[in-house]
Amino acid sequence: MSQDEVAGLFKRFGRMVNAQNSHIGGTGRQIRTLLRAYSDEPVIRAQVLVLPPGHVYRAVALMAGTAARDAIAKTISAEKIDSLLAQAEEELRDPELRCTSLILVQGYARLP
Repeated sequence: MSQDEVAGLFKRFGRMVNAQNSHIGGTGRQIRTLLRAYSDEPVIRAQVLVLPPGHVYRAVALMAGTAARDAIAKTISAEKIDSLLAQAEEELRDPELRCTSLILVQGYARLP
């Protein structure tokens, strides 16, 4: 499987996950809009962490892919998804692999 095919599959998987979880949280822009009801100048900040080898959050995407395997297998072959999951598991064992956390968006508003 080519790198472009893998990238395309992960993009489709990401869209599926976002559609499934659209009711949770929101983007920084959505949070800012909600907080403007309380303050003209809400504070929004985002943070991404580099996760060291062995950190449990490095495997979040793999866990999500494994949990959604059957749903994904409806759009691509079961063999392809199994191959991708095995490849991801192998790559996560590499101590030189740099992984980052999901983007954590925090926001607050100061009441007058």
